[in-house]
Amino acid sequence: MASTLGRDYVVVITGTGIKEYRVGRELGGLTKLQEAVLGVLEGSRPLTAYEVWERLGGAATIQGVYKALNSLVRRGLVVFGYEIRGNRKVRVYRSLSNYK
Repeated sequence: MASTLGRDYVVVITGTGIKEYRVGRELGGLTKLQEAVLGVLEGSRPLTAYEVWERLGGAATIQGVYKALNSLVRRGLVVFGYEIRGNRKVRVYRSLSNYK
């Protein structure tokens, strides 16, 4: 059973824990941390989560930065890849220019 809530929402009752699904890429407002993370990533080279955290200057925890980055990846606003830095393979993130 599903019901429509306005133009953009459909609520599906399941046993999976999914409570809301929005259609399209626009998933609503961003948190202040997500906006800050996007600001750090805009126009920069690909950065690790740690580098993003450093550039935020203590405005959030490293766990919060990881959570914000993962949410932005799911929304399609940030992509990740891997780079070799020294002897390590690291995950790096970059923002997509068409998120607005």
